[in-house]
Amino acid sequence: MKVKYIVAAALGFLAGGLMLVWWLSPRLASWIPEDGIVGRSGSIGLAFTRAVTESEVAAYLEIQPNLVGEYRREENIVWFTPNDGFDYNQQYSASLRRGLGASNRLRSLVSYDKSFQIQDPELFFLKEDDGVVNVGQYLDGKPPKKITKEFEGIWDYQIMPDGQGMIVSAIDRDGSDDLVQIGLDGQRELVLDCVDFRCRDGRKQPGGQIIAFERQAINRGSSEVWLLDTKTGFQRPVFTPELAGLTGLDSLVSKFPRWSSDGQYLAYYKPDARIVIIQPMSGGEPIRIPANLQLLGEWSPKGKKIAYTEQIFTDRGLTEEDENGQKAGNQARPRLYNHVVVANIENGDVIDLSAGGTFNDGLPIWHPDGQLLAVPRENDGGGRQIWFVEPERNDWSKVTDDPYYHYTGLSWSPDGSKLALMLTPVEQTKSAAEVHVLDPESGEMTLISNSAFLPGWLP
Repeated sequence: MKVKYIVAAALGFLAGGLMLVWWLSPRLASWIPEDGIVGRSGSIGLAFTRAVTESEVAAYLEIQPNLVGEYRREENIVWFTPNDGFDYNQQYSASLRRGLGASNRLRSLVSYDKSFQIQDPELFFLKEDDGVVNVGQYLDGKPPKKITKEFEGIWDYQIMPDGQGMIVSAIDRDGSDDLVQIGLDGQRELVLDCVDFRCRDGRKQPGGQIIAFERQAINRGSSEVWLLDTKTGFQRPVFTPELAGLTGLDSLVSKFPRWSSDGQYLAYYKPDARIVIIQPMSGGEPIRIPANLQLLGEWSPKGKKIAYTEQIFTDRGLTEEDENGQKAGNQARPRLYNHVVVANIENGDVIDLSAGGTFNDGLPIWHPDGQLLAVPRENDGGGRQIWFVEPERNDWSKVTDDPYYHYTGLSWSPDGSKLALMLTPVEQTKSAAEVHVLDPESGEMTLISNSAFLPGWLP
């Protein structure tokens, strides 16, 4: 009898010990997202019952197809973010092998597996309802939905480079515009309460913590580009006295902040001096590019080029005529046109891609591969049509041909297969714009939303 009790007690202690080891060992509580649907620029999260290090997860986690990325930890959650994002139309399998160690030196006893599917591209746009503008969202053929609920409306929005949300300029009742961060779930966070100022075009630094934005005093003054440190709350004008000494300029007047894709450079325009300034964020002398700028576009996706629209005076093909339509002489009447220009900050080349032509070009947009620009162009008196140009060869091709409509506000999908745009009639200038998506290969156009404008894709 005593032996039986001793054996039972020993087995009880052993079972209790095993249960304790099981309880104290690191276990995977859940994968994030639980439904396995991940955005192209999203992250995979692993929520543990015990704190584990990023390096430990990196050693035991295997993702197929193989991806190179970064790990970061937030309490008991470790996140994996691929450097170049996930691929569309691709299913990924994640496997966490057993043996992973926790801070208490115990190791996991079980392996875990999960499949992830990459979500279709998400398209955002501004949409007006009852005179108030908010951000709408379109995904996977579903009806568009409103994701912001600003009572006074939104002036503009900029999607954050990590794809986790957007910075919007929310109109306040006092006439100012505040910078607000909106998550993809609609969660609202006030970033900067701009009392007595309109803060607009807020852009988050890729891989950093700085927001560059335009600030303008209500009802007076020119715009100025300012920088906000989201960690400390410190803000300052981008054009400091030190930069003023380097450039020989002293005013703060500036606009169009644009981050390079790696976050190492900030470009902006000084209209009072007619120069584009390329400012290295690591310090050093800024690069100055003379430009009679109309619109400043974006940096090339992976290079050190920036595209913009410059105002050009030309007299090409224009001569004075008398009242009978006869040439009155060879004196030309100079006219103002808008040309696409690409500047390369690595070799200093500044090339007018529209040189010699009587074109009015709109804002150029880089294809995700960095080899092509899409440009709204007007050159025949009709509506602006979409043209493609390869900057390296300066080879232009016309994509749309409907002179009764303007095709503007272009935005490439992250995979480069679709082009979102605004469509507005030429003759009905007060008609509300529509957002469409164009398949350049087939020419098929899909209406996304009416009373909408300024489309932009989640990266």
